[in-house]
Amino acid sequence: MPSRFGKFLRVGVSSDAVSLLRVGRWSGAAPTLLAEHAFAPTQDGCADIGRALDQLLKGRDVAGWPLAFVLDDELARLWQVTPPRGAARPADLNAAAAMRFQSLYGEAAGDWKLSADWSPEAPFFGAVAAPLLVALIGAAERHGLTVVGVEPHFVTAWNRCQGALKAGAWFGLVHDQVLTVGAVEGRRLRAVRALALPHGADQYWLSQVLAREALLLGLSAPACLQLSGPVPPAWTQAPTQSAHVRVTAFTPGVQGASQSAVVILAGGAGGAGAAPARRRLRIDFAPASLRRTLFQLPPAVWAGAVLGLALCVGAALAGQQLAERGRARAAQTRAAEQRLARARVQVLAPAPKARIAPERAAYINAAILQLNLPWRELQEAVAAATPPAVALLTLEPDAKKHVLRLSAEAKTSDDMIAYVQALKEQEFFTGVVLTRHETNEQDPNRPLRFQLEAEWLAR
Repeated sequence: MPSRFGKFLRVGVSSDAVSLLRVGRWSGAAPTLLAEHAFAPTQDGCADIGRALDQLLKGRDVAGWPLAFVLDDELARLWQVTPPRGAARPADLNAAAAMRFQSLYGEAAGDWKLSADWSPEAPFFGAVAAPLLVALIGAAERHGLTVVGVEPHFVTAWNRCQGALKAGAWFGLVHDQVLTVGAVEGRRLRAVRALALPHGADQYWLSQVLAREALLLGLSAPACLQLSGPVPPAWTQAPTQSAHVRVTAFTPGVQGASQSAVVILAGGAGGAGAAPARRRLRIDFAPASLRRTLFQLPPAVWAGAVLGLALCVGAALAGQQLAERGRARAAQTRAAEQRLARARVQVLAPAPKARIAPERAAYINAAILQLNLPWRELQEAVAAATPPAVALLTLEPDAKKHVLRLSAEAKTSDDMIAYVQALKEQEFFTGVVLTRHETNEQDPNRPLRFQLEAEWLAR
């Protein structure tokens, strides 16, 4: 299987088919359909899905890949709960959600795994059968996959497409002869409705249904319906009446995908006429793990982390170089002081009158000159003239000639010339000469390395 950097696997699951796709995490390219497997469902639907997943993944090099499951909406439940009066704890909302679930679907919520998207106005809840979730995670573990997401089909489609919804538009998902409509009010998802598509449903039927749902919700009828999935051709034609709702599609279907396969395409990222991004639905049944948390981090967080790490490494290396230069300079100073101390002891010790050898006298004089160097003035003058664009490499003062030999690196020749001029403007230096410059070909950034000689006035 190709490189997994920036990609993950997505498995669409319905009651009679499963599909495997390779999806880019950050690119807008359509997913690549890798395989499909259809099966005849029995009474034990969860076990059927588990066996179908084993057949789908059998013989494929998928170990270690992150995997996200997308469930057909008939396998999941999605509903909204109005917070009861006086509710102050999550347990109160969970109890209200369980009661609402039982009233809507006629069964207790104990055998279902619930996930909530907490919202102050009206939280959305999702539920999936616990045996189905066990079958999904078990199949992934048997093939060495890490589950990073288990979402209903509508939730995944909404999260992919909500940033490209236009102002005044509603969102719709078409799959397996079912239209799931997301009613939008301002910047939030107000309600979700699942509508069976009758044979020959046309623009008139669609407009009437949307107008009825808007009336029931107390909202204005949508000016446009933006759909994901296989859109009926009759809906995308120009409206024949002013009351008909205009329909646009996000993306075409995947080539070769069956109608029963749950295939999610990359949604739009906004464009002309797009409204501000709506709130994403955070309904996910995947078990908590470190890899899932890292997988769900947005690209901006990863970019910031990489940039911060690079800055820290660069600062650490620069600090280490400065510390090493400081230690080397301190060691040179101590060695010179020790040599001078030994020379003074030899001079003051009683001894027969004897002349000091010229070589020793020259050595002592050189040490004295080195110790009498105006270090503070030199450092202050160089620091005042050195801009951030120039990196100092070495400072070699010649006490006898009153000359400071300096080597540095700059990004451009303009930075180098400006640095020479800045040194000339320092009162401490009487003259500055550029002696050598060359491009460092061994460095990928190809900086300009140069050497200077700055003369100071003896005092």
